[in-house]
Amino acid sequence: MIKKGLTLLSVLSILLVLSIIASLVLSGVSTEPDQQAGLIVVSDVNFNEVIAMSITDNANSLSLYLADKQWHVEGTEKQIDQVKASMISTHLCYVYADKIIAQDVSDLSPYGLSPAKATATITTKSGENHTFYYGVPTSDKTGVYMMKEGSNTVYTVINEHYDQLLSNIADLQDLSIKALETPLAKIVFRGKNGIISFDKQMEGTYITSSNFAITQPVIAPVSPYVISTIEQTASKLRLNEFLGMTLKDEYGINEESIWFSCIDENGDAISIIFGNDFDDNFRYCQVDGKEGYYTIGKQAFEFLSFPASEFLDSHLLTPKQGIIGFDLKEMDESFTFKNTDTRYTINDSSLSEQAATNILSMLSQISISGMVDEPVNDTPIFSLILTLDSAPDIITLNFHTYRNSFYAVDFGYGPNIYVPANEIDSWINTLQSTIK
Repeated sequence: MIKKGLTLLSVLSILLVLSIIASLVLSGVSTEPDQQAGLIVVSDVNFNEVIAMSITDNANSLSLYLADKQWHVEGTEKQIDQVKASMISTHLCYVYADKIIAQDVSDLSPYGLSPAKATATITTKSGENHTFYYGVPTSDKTGVYMMKEGSNTVYTVINEHYDQLLSNIADLQDLSIKALETPLAKIVFRGKNGIISFDKQMEGTYITSSNFAITQPVIAPVSPYVISTIEQTASKLRLNEFLGMTLKDEYGINEESIWFSCIDENGDAISIIFGNDFDDNFRYCQVDGKEGYYTIGKQAFEFLSFPASEFLDSHLLTPKQGIIGFDLKEMDESFTFKNTDTRYTINDSSLSEQAATNILSMLSQISISGMVDEPVNDTPIFSLILTLDSAPDIITLNFHTYRNSFYAVDFGYGPNIYVPANEIDSWINTLQSTIK
């Protein structure tokens, strides 16, 4: 069992060593201690002791140092992928060869080791350096020749080991985006249909099953599925590729670009500006707080092309707040419903539990049809005042005639959404029949 105090880096290192062994076994290399056919330990350094490393080949030179348990690239303050950097360090701590090719070699040029094609060095806390030289590929192209400084032995190492070491600064670029702690407090974006904003429930204005409402372009309840999807997206965002520090015209990132931003309840934020499509799966982007330009997956942000009406909750009200009473006021009659600890009443007449449950159930099932996009009669034809068992304690909804078969609903910020008139009328008819 892994001890509680074992770090993530330790786990990665163990897995890496096991994967190297597995690769050699699967490729037909014996793990018995026969030096010509077995797994040969060239270097075994405690990775916790490594504080710096450098890698140089014909095209790249990369120097990294460890500070505050984070890897950094010398000469720049750019963030890098800590997992990749740790993997490189681990590769150089635990170096295994599959074969010994020669010893006491005077001419290293046939192996591409004089001069070497690539050099890698790790430095420990004690100041000790461990340097490895890499040459040309073997004749069967399954590995490369290698020597360790201070040894006169030529080995071969598998391609996977060598390729991992040749990561350059771009490969090590940190592609992570800080995950936000859910629940979120605010979501706002400019998509193809303008700016749309979602805010945490404002006391006394509306009740929604997601505890969120659209606040721009109108006030309206938001679907819990929408909020859940966006929260999942914000908690596991990752960039695809680092493109460099120069903004190019082909990226399409400018003042007219669509963008996405969200803030969690701790005040932490994510902001991303999107450009043109890179291909069918990715698009160009820029992330606030990260230097340079990247590509990012398109699928997680498909909602940026939706109109605000696509984010509406499916129901006008949600039963989870606990409705303990309501007053429905029409032109010529009114209904007062009360739910006390001992009984249900409507207009002071007792109701059976079954009848009360049916009334509340019908109320909670009233569906939202869409957002108002036509003029609405200024005078409401009836109002519904709800008394809840939790904040907001009181909420008032005014209903207006809309089109031929709907009612527009005003939460206090104008009639922004509309509901089927037949559902409201059926509920009112039930109230009327209950008191007859």
